[in-house]
Amino acid sequence: PLFKSRRPGAIAGCFVTHGTLRRGSNVRVLPNHQDLTKTRCEGLKRFADDVREVQTGYECGVVLSNFDKFLDGDVIEFIHEERVS
Repeated sequence: PLFKSRRPGAIAGCFVTHGTLRRGSNVRVLPNHQDLTKTRCEGLKRFADDVREVQTGYECGVVLSNFDKFLDGDVIEFIHEERVS
């Protein structure tokens, strides 16, 4: 489901199936498992609270930078980059 926000854009209701979602991560939106757009996660919500990350098995709201054209069944893939020295 989509939720309205006071800020521009929409909040996509999501369920985390694998891994950890982190605010600030790069993401890809995959409607019908085809790459639609690449953007960044601007916000994560658990109920009314802003959170930094959400673990597998939990529901959350996702706000993406410059993207609000969510459709039922879209897959949002979070891309975590780590610097190894």
